[in-house]
Amino acid sequence: MGHKNYYFPEKNVLKEATIEAIKELGGTATTQQINTKVAELLKLSEEILTLEDESGIGTMYEYRMRWIRTELKGKILNPKRGIWVLPEDKE
Repeated sequence: MGHKNYYFPEKNVLKEATIEAIKELGGTATTQQINTKVAELLKLSEEILTLEDESGIGTMYEYRMRWIRTELKGKILNPKRGIWVLPEDKE
């Protein structure tokens, strides 16, 4: 409609990258650290990262990442607002 189609990674790609990001950040990370690391891991363009969400309350990327973290509940834990950790799985 108003803007071009931008490529956003598939949900599963974002989920895997989120878990990988937390691992690389030592098993505990802030929301901002995760968003930055996932963008880096997936080599997302500045154009994608700054696309405004339709609601106007931030970016589409931040919105999608909020949903990804919600869908990963159980695989990642949120012991405190804005802090995410990997459970102590010894696989």
